[in-house]
Amino acid sequence: VRGLAQLLAAFDLGEERRRSVAGMVARESTRLAEMVETLLDLERIKLRDFRRAASLVDFPELVHERAEFLASGGEREIRYSGEPGLVVRGDAALLVRVVDNLVGNALKFAPGEPVDVAVGPAGGESVCLTVRDRGPGIPPGEREEIFRRFARGGSAATVPGLGLGLALVAEIVKWHGARIDVEAPGSGGSLFRVTFPASDGGTEPRRRA
Repeated sequence: VRGLAQLLAAFDLGEERRRSVAGMVARESTRLAEMVETLLDLERIKLRDFRRAASLVDFPELVHERAEFLASGGEREIRYSGEPGLVVRGDAALLVRVVDNLVGNALKFAPGEPVDVAVGPAGGESVCLTVRDRGPGIPPGEREEIFRRFARGGSAATVPGLGLGLALVAEIVKWHGARIDVEAPGSGGSLFRVTFPASDGGTEPRRRA
């Protein structure tokens, strides 16, 4: 950003070139701002008191709404299936970020292919979210590394990104007392699974507006 700004200030560029450089400054500034904000979010989550911030959330309803919204932005097919009435104790805004990041990654790494999103029970009263794509998949040796900050798998070399989205997902999942795993289905691609602990009851689920 500094170099591009110096280029604008020091040289008499033609109008077309000036607009091009200014556009690059804007894009890189936005990218930097996103990176800083995500890093701040990663630290803020640790400082929040789960017991005070969390409430009961109708999780299938939340996931279904996000899947519909993300599908409405393009021509990609997002296939949702879910069992109604499953409740997760957590922060609805943070849960939205988990869904958006996982589905967004699936759309990014498997262009032209449908993405499957599902919510269901996972033994006892726990609740499971799965997001499956049909992309190149993630080698076994990278399946833990991809949740670290700035880590990007080998298949991400040609895909734009900061390497922070899955780190944020992992931190949110941990804050909820949940766990996240990734595996390779037999037919290819990647399947991310988030398993939330059983809700302890309490107030009525918070519904999305």
